[in-house]
Amino acid sequence: MKLKVTHQVQYVYSKEVFVEPTILRLKPRDDFSQKLESYQLHLNPSPSGRSEGLDLYNNPVTLFWHTGNLARWEATTTFTLETLLNNPFNYLITDPQVLKLPSRYAKENRLALAPYLFRPEPDAGVDQMAEQLLTESDDNTLSFLYHMTDTLHRDIQPVIRLVGDALSPGKTLRRKEGACRDLAVLFIDLCRSLGIAARFVSGYKYDPGSKDSFELHAWAEVFLPGAGWRGYDPSLGLAVADTLQPEAADMSPQYLKGRYGDRLAFHGCISTAGPVAGGTVQQTIDYCRQTLEIMMPGGGYCFSPTHALQDNSPTENVVAMYETAAREGRYRTI
Repeated sequence: MKLKVTHQVQYVYSKEVFVEPTILRLKPRDDFSQKLESYQLHLNPSPSGRSEGLDLYNNPVTLFWHTGNLARWEATTTFTLETLLNNPFNYLITDPQVLKLPSRYAKENRLALAPYLFRPEPDAGVDQMAEQLLTESDDNTLSFLYHMTDTLHRDIQPVIRLVGDALSPGKTLRRKEGACRDLAVLFIDLCRSLGIAARFVSGYKYDPGSKDSFELHAWAEVFLPGAGWRGYDPSLGLAVADTLQPEAADMSPQYLKGRYGDRLAFHGCISTAGPVAGGTVQQTIDYCRQTLEIMMPGGGYCFSPTHALQDNSPTENVVAMYETAAREGRYRTI
């Protein structure tokens, strides 16, 4: 799948201020999971100086600075990339010690992974949850990771919080709700409590069916020898891969029906990464009803998910999806 993204950051002040040298981390990674085809960063006003580099964790960064005072400034990035990771489980674990929990890495990896095993605020509630998930996963690392991702997705109510730091793991667990960054931090602490190296990741999510579509998103990565860093998203309850394929550019129901509806018949248009996978029953019904209202006029629409349903999609949502289609998606016979 190919994506084109434009991202704008804007700062406006009540009066002119001196802006300290600023570091931007807005350039996507270019690795085995995605190919960055183009990238442009435009700064307005033009800075007095600008330099490119890598930070301590090998992330590409842009440093810019101004010599005068500013009342506002903005940064706009535009990039295109191709996603490459279709199967998140296409790997082989090369160190059997990591497959049994608590995990233990080979000596040559321990020093490099030490920062990703450190827990700044150990919490008894988090430890207790980790032990429970461990027991339910038969002490197997891969089973634990999948079970934990699914459990957090089901048990922690998602909320949208556009500003502020991530909550502590214990606070998110006690509140039973959190933004994507809160769930990522909780996931990381659960991993580290059992010796799994984990780190925080931020990026973009394109999911028109969600409340926070087109917002920045956060998830976690764990280090597995032989696989490297692999992503898990507790907000969506999924291992990170090319799960956005059904939502490719210019593939929205409105665009397809408006552009080709008088010439083509359509099969699909129900996202497997939207409300069906992560919403409530009512959100699923509303989403399916809206799609039917767009695609049915004039004929030529066969209701169907765009891809194989995720295996952690709530059963009640799947039932609601097909019941809505059966109730509201029938063409009248003449």
